[in-house]
Amino acid sequence: MDIHRCILRIIPDFRCVVWDNDYDKIKIDDSETRPIPNFAELEAVWPEVEAQILSEQSMKEAKEKLIDLDLKSIRSIREWIVTQPNAPIYLKDYEAQAKSERERLK
Repeated sequence: MDIHRCILRIIPDFRCVVWDNDYDKIKIDDSETRPIPNFAELEAVWPEVEAQILSEQSMKEAKEKLIDLDLKSIRSIREWIVTQPNAPIYLKDYEAQAKSERERLK
């Protein structure tokens, strides 16, 4: 359980530091006047916080896959374009440079 995220789920703007994810080591900011939520309240919101963490992780993985697919498709599109008779010279140059760099990697 991530105690700090649970506290922020209950009180979004609560100012504190949680050392070692330990409830007994919560240090409240000097300007904070509200009491720390009790441990039972934190446990109650943990499933919501955990679901949010899992959602963020799956979104990150999906974005990484999309970036990878975009990069692969850009390369494929460039390779196809340079085979066309009226392809721009600068794209042909980019493709030649890319081929030489790929050869260097092998």
